[in-house]
Amino acid sequence: MDQYTSAIITNGAVLIAALSGAVIGAWLTKHFSLSQEKRRKKAEVIEELYGLVLKIRAEVDAYILGGPFLEFPNVVLASRLRMVVLTDLYLKSLSSGVTEFSSCISNIEKTHKLQYSEQDGYGHSVKGKSDEFDRAVESYRKSHSNLLETLQKMAKSTINIT
Repeated sequence: MDQYTSAIITNGAVLIAALSGAVIGAWLTKHFSLSQEKRRKKAEVIEELYGLVLKIRAEVDAYILGGPFLEFPNVVLASRLRMVVLTDLYLKSLSSGVTEFSSCISNIEKTHKLQYSEQDGYGHSVKGKSDEFDRAVESYRKSHSNLLETLQKMAKSTINIT
C-alpha cells in the first residue's frame, strides 16, 4: 500500500502542477494579448488625432489667408468634434490640450471677421488694424505645435521607439 499511496500522491501532485501551469499560461496569454490590443488601439487613436490636427491646420491656414467673406470651414467643426470624442473616450490625458487647441480655433474664427471692420472710400470692407487677430493666430500656432509635439511623444512611447 505504501508504494500505491505514494504513486497516487505523486500523480496527484503532477496533475495539480500541470493544471496550474496551464491556467497560468492561459492567463498570461490573455493578459499579454489584451495589453497588445490596448496598445494597438491607443496607437490608432493617436494616428487619427494627428491626422485631424494636420487637416484642421490646412483648413484654418486657408481661412486665415482668406478675405472677409470667406466662411469658416465646416470640416474644422467636424474634426474638432471628432478630436473631443476620441480624447474623452481613449486619451483623457490629452483632453486639456485638445480643449486649448479648439479654443484657439474659435478665437481665430471670432477675430478674423473683426479685422475687416474698416471700410474704404467705396464702402467695401478692408483689412484694418488686426492686433487681436495676430495674437489669436500666434496663440493658435503655438497650441497646434504643442499638440503635435505631445502626440508625437505619445506615439513614440506607445510603440517604444526612442
